[in-house]
Amino acid sequence: MKSFKQFITNMNENIISEEDILENQLLSITEELLSEAVGNIINAKDHPLYKTRSEDEIKLHSPEKVQKALNGDATSVRIMDKNDKPKHGDLVGARLNINVLKNTSKKDIDGRPILSTGVPILTLHKNTNTSNYKRGQGFYKGEARSYQQVATLHNAHFNVHQKGREAIATGKMNKHPMASVDGNYDAHAEPNFDGVEARFNPMDHHLFVDNNGHAIKSAEHVTLHGHRAYLRGKIEYHTPETAPKRAGDAPSKTQFKPE
Repeated sequence: MKSFKQFITNMNENIISEEDILENQLLSITEELLSEAVGNIINAKDHPLYKTRSEDEIKLHSPEKVQKALNGDATSVRIMDKNDKPKHGDLVGARLNINVLKNTSKKDIDGRPILSTGVPILTLHKNTNTSNYKRGQGFYKGEARSYQQVATLHNAHFNVHQKGREAIATGKMNKHPMASVDGNYDAHAEPNFDGVEARFNPMDHHLFVDNNGHAIKSAEHVTLHGHRAYLRGKIEYHTPETAPKRAGDAPSKTQFKPE
């Protein structure tokens, strides 16, 4: 079967074959419109789950408390000493730092950390590829560069290593870096928590999902804080055809957005 690109080229060979730039522009526009037509892409402001939020609702911690939390973690101190903060536009992967969250959490009667009481801080990872992150190969294993309480990324993709998720969901391994939101870092953005909320919990889902449990592939603009991401602009949802296959039989509540 011919690809969509080949089909369009053949249909217009007398014009497009002579103008490569025009061909690429036409394909880009046509494929985007087709994707919207089948319901894969939606503008965040048109989404029923879109919500405006104030910083007071998010309950950010003070910079002093964040720094104290980082200073109490030896690995974080070592990374901070490198002073390798990402520059505006750099490709980075963002994920919640579980170690700092555990270290700063109160303990229950059995001595287990109550993660909701900890200080949520993001680790920003160096990119490990330049394009495959758009196809599921996230930066969660990349070298840690810096830490932030809030980060904004553009053209972001939501990636989960399925074997890693399966090992956590089945109890074979403790939580470890196996998921990240990957995109272009915005060094100048002010915190903006408006948008469609997304999250990832490997015990419940094998992909990032919105509050309806629908699997998310990418978003034009994303602000991250703790366990949550706030999506704005165009949001692309996974379909059964685009989603990575689960690595085992661990239960997942993930669903696909109806077309």
